[in-house]
Order: sequence, then C-alpha cells, then structure tokens
Amino acid sequence: MSSIRKVLFVVNPVSGEAAGEERAAEAVKALREGAVESAVLLTEEERPASVVTAETDLAPFDAVVAVGGDGTLREVVGAVIDAGAGLPVGFLPSGTANVCALALGLPTDPAGLAALILANETADLDVAHLPDRNEYFVLMLGAGLAASVIEESPRSVKNVLGFGAYVIAAFKETLLRKRSLYRITLDDDVALSVRGSALFVVNLGRLPGRDIGIAPDASGRDGLLDVVVIKTKTLFHSVAVLAQLLTGRRPAYHQYQSHRTAEVRVESRPIESVQLDGDLTGDTPVTVRALPRAIRLFIPRDLIADL
Repeated sequence: MSSIRKVLFVVNPVSGEAAGEERAAEAVKALREGAVESAVLLTEEERPASVVTAETDLAPFDAVVAVGGDGTLREVVGAVIDAGAGLPVGFLPSGTANVCALALGLPTDPAGLAALILANETADLDVAHLPDRNEYFVLMLGAGLAASVIEESPRSVKNVLGFGAYVIAAFKETLLRKRSLYRITLDDDVALSVRGSALFVVNLGRLPGRDIGIAPDASGRDGLLDVVVIKTKTLFHSVAVLAQLLTGRRPAYHQYQSHRTAEVRVESRPIESVQLDGDLTGDTPVTVRALPRAIRLFIPRDLIADL
C-alpha cells in the first residue's frame, strides 16, 4: 500500500495548450480512488511555480506534482530542494515540448502518473545548481543557438504553432548566428577555449535505455555534468550533427566536443542568453554545479537503471 496520503499539485494553467487544470483534475480523481487526498494550487504570471511552492507549507503533504512544461518542473524541484522538505516530486506534462517526460521515460497521462504515486515508485536524481543565482535545472542549460531558439519562440507563437515554433526559430537562428568563443573552466581548473554555435551543460541528456541525445553518455545519477559544444558553422552541418546524435552516432571532433565535470564555469564572447530547461534566465557568464541525487522523482521502476 502507498505511503502517500496527500499530494500537492502546482499547476501552470497557461502552459502549452492550457490543459493543465483539466489534466490535474483527472489525476486528482484517480488518486482519490486510491484513497489519496490532493490540493491544487495555480501559478500566475507574478507567482510562478517556484514562488507558489516556496510560499506553501509543505508539512501536510507527502509529495508535490508539477503540472505544466519543463520549466514548471524545474521550478518546483528547486523550491522543494530549497525548502529541505525531502518530498518526492511528480511531473504531469502539459507544455509545448515536454522534453523532461521524454528524457525520464515518464507517463504523460494523468492515470499513469497516479499509478506511479500510488505504487510509490521513485528514484533519486541529480540536479544541476547555479549557485550565483540559486537556480536549478533537471535536464540542461543551453547558450548560443540553444538559447536564442527559445528567445525567438514567444508564447504567442507557440500557442499557434506548438513545437513548430521552435523549428522555425532554429532554422532562422542557424542562418543568422555566428559562432561564439566559449571559455570553459572545469572543476580541475582546466580552462578551454572553443568556438561554437551552441553550448550545453547537461545533467540528463539521453533517452532511457538508448545512447542517443545531446549528451549520449550523460547519466542523471552519477553526480557529474556533461559540457557539450556544437562547433559547426552552417545550418547543414548543425542539422547533420543533431541528426547523428539522435540516431546514436558520434559526430567528428571538429563538429562536436564534450567534457565531463562536477562543476563548470562558462564565459562567452559575445555575452549570450542562457536557458534552463526551456526558460530564459539571464546571460553568461554562469557557474553550474552538480548536486548528486538531490531530488526524489516519481519514475517507473523498470527505467531507473537507465537514467
């Protein structure tokens, strides 16, 4: 029998197709049938998920569920860590891309989430922390092309085109963008200078059970980060590198460079925007530190070994 008795749902009602409230209600109903109580709180533009979670007394709850996009999960995870609550976190995706659900192999339907909670299937996962800003991310930080695509995909466009907004922005930005000079300092004080069109700091960057993704060797449970630079100049070569990564092949070194570290500082010339799990959050320079197994997430038990 589940040890979960009461769950807090933090819902972003405008994320993606604005179906978060409806999806949360379905999950609440499924949990009620399993004798689990729930409370639902909605975010607002002035009160994002991080604020809603931080301002809520978490003591009466046994778990917190983020309902929205990848950014909603990121904010809830950070707030739970800051609170020192030690509560497991669930994710019910209702965003535009929902990359976290894909990368973690999570069920995307309310009934599937409820089943995970009732079975209390959890795993401890690394989280990445930006100590200078007290920001967190679950998947990855992106700079260069990886951030400008987000910058050029406002919510008004995503509401009309969905994921297509990112595709159009990527095509446009790849044509216009020049490579940046990245100075990367790893935790052993090794400093590297690399020119590239995009930089990623990856906590979890591959699909469960498959060595494909931005960082095919990355693990969400090893206490390390993978720093990846896409070094290509043209649209054709950028697409080719991404296609290789997403089909399990390794690009040539002159196109793709990666390093593994527990902490990294990234500087760039020119200064670039930075995105965390799809949310724009300031500019370079930035310092990122891995927090080993800092959060407990509801994850299907049979996928834990693949993370």
